[in-house]
Amino acid sequence: MSQNQKNESIDEIKILESGFGKFIAVQFIVVWVSLFIPVILAYFILVYFPILLQFPYFFLLIPIGIGLFFLTLFTSLLVAVLALNWCNRKFPPREGSFDIDLNVSDTRGWMYRRNIKAFTIRLFGLVPINALKLLMLRAFGLKIGKNVKLYGMVVDDPFIEIGNNFILSKRAVIAGHLYDHYKLTFHKTIIGNNVIIEPVAGAVGAVLGDNVIIRKGCGALRGQRTRGDGIFEGVPMRRVGRVSDLSPDEFKKIKESVIAFSKRDLDKEKIAPIKISYLKLNLCKLLIILVGSSAAIGIGILFYYTIIAPLYFGMGGFIGRVLALCFMPIFILIMIAFFLTFSVITTKLLITSVPEGTYELDSQEARTWKFSYLLKKFCIRLVDATIFDVADVFVLQFFGNKIGKNVILKEGIVDPEYLEIGDYVNISALSRVHTHNIIEGKLVLKGVKIGNNVILGGVSHLDVGCEVGAGTLLGIATYCKPNEKLKPNSLYIGNPPAKLPKELLKKMWIEPKKEEL
Repeated sequence: MSQNQKNESIDEIKILESGFGKFIAVQFIVVWVSLFIPVILAYFILVYFPILLQFPYFFLLIPIGIGLFFLTLFTSLLVAVLALNWCNRKFPPREGSFDIDLNVSDTRGWMYRRNIKAFTIRLFGLVPINALKLLMLRAFGLKIGKNVKLYGMVVDDPFIEIGNNFILSKRAVIAGHLYDHYKLTFHKTIIGNNVIIEPVAGAVGAVLGDNVIIRKGCGALRGQRTRGDGIFEGVPMRRVGRVSDLSPDEFKKIKESVIAFSKRDLDKEKIAPIKISYLKLNLCKLLIILVGSSAAIGIGILFYYTIIAPLYFGMGGFIGRVLALCFMPIFILIMIAFFLTFSVITTKLLITSVPEGTYELDSQEARTWKFSYLLKKFCIRLVDATIFDVADVFVLQFFGNKIGKNVILKEGIVDPEYLEIGDYVNISALSRVHTHNIIEGKLVLKGVKIGNNVILGGVSHLDVGCEVGAGTLLGIATYCKPNEKLKPNSLYIGNPPAKLPKELLKKMWIEPKKEEL
């Protein structure tokens, strides 16, 4: 690729990343309305039942608070659905390839939909119940059959249809869009009946027939179609067998293994041989929560006496009360921001840096690293559970990582240390960036370097010591082994990653030839 082409592609990303004000404003309105309704209910509960503020009745505030959380859950869903209906009338979702330019209505509609759904998706993610996830996606307009289990991630629901008896494993993804350095492409992903997608696999713009198994590390790409009754592997996928050839016990075993995998904590299992005091770890987590909560309560008291009380009691009357209640959602967001800020600061004070290198599993360095790593991951999970989408980038920078501008990694699985990430990097859904591994019985800590303008496709994987050159794109389910170096301005797909001409991306911008497998 010439220097001019590189600059053009970077400029396209800049066009998409700039001018976010109106999208953030829409998201703020969705959040404010979602919180305002529970605030009103909480207000009337306290007004009509002031006894709840007295001992021992204030313990009843705990179940009431849980009830208000679930009310917020469904209120946010209702508000999001109404906003999506407005958005879809103004920007109807349609298949095709579009410039990465906010002046293009299809790209603009995609951005609006992402921001409208963000708060609801975060809230429902706090309650990992499959039935609630299905309820949310159906409300968003996704067609879903019966007996569906979604442990993985579903992206761009307007372009996805799911049949009966479908299982999407943890660390697997189905999506209705492709995103490269030049174009944003939408294409329907249709899942038939009795389909299983195993871990570290995905389907983007493919049509999967009935009775299909997508094996681990397999990528079903745009334009690929299956006739059904098939077992598929590889990227792009290829047929390697028939489901009908499996015995009932073999098929049952595959299904049970996928469900069992989806319930495991793989990160914890991986570093289990390194022994630490979990009592001390849990006490530190509790301390982080307590400090963050204290900060939130402190700013809440200050906010009450400086804004709420003067409006409610000082101004008084209907207008004063309405203004006070209108400020309450903002007050809640400020409290969350202070909770996160002081939680992150406390975490920083509790962790100890360990240099990159190779260590014995029973060494002090390994134990120190694991303790600090788990605290960082805990802190990142707190941040990811909130509406503040870009906060994770600032937290990683605060922990000492080098993160460039306009980096998107909220949907990825990224180790919180030894990172060097350039500008305009997009780490897509469930892509993993690991800076630690246990190799040949030893702990290996080595940083990952990602150049400017890089895109990691869904469920791709960078292992310890990997380097990705500027302007490179990794396709879905691409796996890079430790210390692998990928050249700049290239396209890589598969396991091991195969370097392909980047011009192949242009074939994704037109209606692909239907490849039936």
